[in-house]
Amino acid sequence: MVDILKNIMNIAYRVRDMQIAGTLSMALFGVVLVFGIMNCVLGYRLLRFWMMIFGFLIGAGIGLFAIHQIGFGEKMYYAVGMIGVGLVLAILSFAVFKAGIFIMGAGIGLTITVYIIHPTTSFSFFICLLAGVGLGMLALRYEREVIIVGTSILGGILSGFSTAKLAKMEEIPFGIIFSIGFALVGMLIQFAINKPKYDDDYDDEEDEDQGKVPERRQKWEEADWEEAESETKRRGKKERDDKKIFPGSSTESARKSMKMI
Repeated sequence: MVDILKNIMNIAYRVRDMQIAGTLSMALFGVVLVFGIMNCVLGYRLLRFWMMIFGFLIGAGIGLFAIHQIGFGEKMYYAVGMIGVGLVLAILSFAVFKAGIFIMGAGIGLTITVYIIHPTTSFSFFICLLAGVGLGMLALRYEREVIIVGTSILGGILSGFSTAKLAKMEEIPFGIIFSIGFALVGMLIQFAINKPKYDDDYDDEEDEDQGKVPERRQKWEEADWEEAESETKRRGKKERDDKKIFPGSSTESARKSMKMI
């Protein structure tokens, strides 16, 4: 009888643990869903934030690889290396706009290719790295288009498979269909709310981010100052000419005399 009760209690504990694990799993997929939708719809608007995130993740990966190659076996070294290099790359991504764009583009390309290829050899992982670097270089030239498409695809994958898990439709076709749907909707929304800008606008934004006066605005201010200065000189010259024509008279009386003549 005692053994039967013990078995019943063990089964009850296991069921409870499974329920807790299931609840935590659903909560985790819910967070991933929200994160994916934000990335899918607001990827370009939250550019600085995503640059820091990708910078930290890539830096953490570099730190992990470096510590592994050096041969340190303690977990503390791995944690310090990952966090240290991750923070350095995150700060660099935030401070230097072009570097952040490259890191974000490379991070998107690396993440998507790793998810698609599932590298198991050095060669396949090198292909993923090559694709990441290529997308990073492309992002430097076509910033808006690459970031919008990349964040929409990445956010679509996260949102699609999270939705399939939460809806208990975990079969492969449903996750892929949801991912494609989220990615397409995200692209349409992002391209609609993020209109293209001229190159001068991007240069001005970069200058403002670095605490500088935008070059185009500086040129405008210099042109306005030169125009005002030339106008002042012109008026002064005209007043001097009027005085030469009518010595001792005021400018207004000189003008009236000229009209009478």
